[in-house]
Amino acid sequence: MFSSIPDSSKKLKMLKKFSFSGETRAIREIARQIADSYTRTSQDSIDPEHLILMRPLLRKKVFTSFCSIIRANPEGLKRCRECDRRLLTEVKDSGKACYHRCHAGLIDFAFPVKRGGKLVPVVGGQLFFSPPSARTVTEILEKTRDLPVDRKSLQKAVKSIPVIPLQTVKGIVALLNSVLTGLPEVEIFAILGRLTGNQSTKDRRLQSAVSFIKENYSGQFSTREIAQKIGVTPDYLSHLFRKELEMTVLEYRDRLRINAAKRLLSDTDTPVTQIAFSLGWNDSNYFSNVFTGETGLSPSAFRKSRKKDRKLQISPQKT
Repeated sequence: MFSSIPDSSKKLKMLKKFSFSGETRAIREIARQIADSYTRTSQDSIDPEHLILMRPLLRKKVFTSFCSIIRANPEGLKRCRECDRRLLTEVKDSGKACYHRCHAGLIDFAFPVKRGGKLVPVVGGQLFFSPPSARTVTEILEKTRDLPVDRKSLQKAVKSIPVIPLQTVKGIVALLNSVLTGLPEVEIFAILGRLTGNQSTKDRRLQSAVSFIKENYSGQFSTREIAQKIGVTPDYLSHLFRKELEMTVLEYRDRLRINAAKRLLSDTDTPVTQIAFSLGWNDSNYFSNVFTGETGLSPSAFRKSRKKDRKLQISPQKT
């Protein structure tokens, strides 16, 4: 299956029959990870911070039992997100597939797909390239020794981490990159739908709420109003967000606002007060407090640091 990628004239015919049914379970799961990652992104979600924020939506399909145990711990989740950040930032900056070993010793990968004229990172991973030796397993368990998690469950979970050779993973990436590039999205989503299966009612409702907030994050709305739009109670919607995204509805909205503020502070000279109001905050001081709490820098300090970084990047090398 992975030996060659068809040219564009044959692509659509091949993709209509696209299937991993003849492959091993591990390969099918990795392919589903990538496909589901793509369906959860959009043309405007190229910011690594937003992708990191959205990744918990993929929890049941993306994270192995080992990773789920690690990410259930706040410190473990923090380390995982930092690994995600480094990987996705490298993909965004390099424009090519990248493979990283995470803080716990597993392989994660991501690669860019052209979508709407932009490169959108698509993620997969939590695997080994070769069967782990007893020493490797010991080293992996030692890397997470300081985390207060169930050690017996973690040791058992190591055995369920999939093993897929690097060349096979590269083949999957090449094939799915071919699938995800150069076709109308209606065709792509039909193909991926067959690969990933239908979403549950719960997933569709959560995705509907997420989509609404992404499109309207600078507006004023309540959890109750969103719940009414998607046909659930406010309590149930709050439960979904806490369980699947580990935050409240309004915390998710504020994360999107903060990400937008970072872009405006980095790329424009728009005054901080104007940015605050344009993104839906009625009090610029409150905006500054929220921004500082999220980033560790005030909006003005963040802007200065980005300008300094750009100057360093464009300064000629001294000889």
